[in-house]
Amino acid sequence: MTAPPPSLTFVRANDILNSMLRKGDNPIACLLLHGFTGSPAEMEGLAAFLRDQGCVVSVPTLPGHATHPDDLRNIPYQKWIATSEKALSDLQEKHRRIFVIGQSMGGTLALHLAAHHQFAGIVTLAAALQLPLSEVISGYLLAPFVSMRYKHNGSDVNDLNGKALLKNYDRYPTSAARQLLRLLRKVRAELPAVTMPILAIHSPSDHVVPFNNLDLLMRKIKSPIREQMVVENSYHVLTVDYDRQMIFARIREFITKHSKNE
Repeated sequence: MTAPPPSLTFVRANDILNSMLRKGDNPIACLLLHGFTGSPAEMEGLAAFLRDQGCVVSVPTLPGHATHPDDLRNIPYQKWIATSEKALSDLQEKHRRIFVIGQSMGGTLALHLAAHHQFAGIVTLAAALQLPLSEVISGYLLAPFVSMRYKHNGSDVNDLNGKALLKNYDRYPTSAARQLLRLLRKVRAELPAVTMPILAIHSPSDHVVPFNNLDLLMRKIKSPIREQMVVENSYHVLTVDYDRQMIFARIREFITKHSKNE
């Protein structure tokens, strides 16, 4: 694992949110999963909100993230799954009611967990299932020739103040994009196994994960209880964008509703 260069500053999970994973008798816990090239910083506002509601919160750092983009180069997608499953297992040892909330690739991982484990419910925020053709080309065709892909406009956030809160990578290895695409293909096949309550949130103005991913998700899952929320003033990183307070309130409502009679 390499250290970040002086010009880049990244925030590790332990520095931000470790204190939120607290012991106690509160039965409700939330597992928050950040996105590809992201960090726990993008979940900080939501984690603080849920903590204030009395929830226990865990926000793991996915392998290869929150250090330096080069550290993503040799990470297979199975390690992202393993980290998510370990975090869920740790919460299940102490808490009876657990909700998994994921942003972008974190939403993809949340869907994988929902297909293989039992817990109270899932919230996806711009969950990635299919990416634009340009990402497919980058991940599969250009990888032997182009080692790193740059985000020329940074993270996809409408609110510039919210964008400034992020500590996401400004570039990523094309080999990591290939791993992401493999993860998406795997989880698409698993969607019919998702049967728990779900709240899926997306924006038509998302420039990273096309809005039609929401329709794909709703069509493929088998959850009898499924809710969706469309937000109009945000782009991709919903946890820091203009609609975040409305989104947080809807998540609280979802958790409250599906914590009853558990």
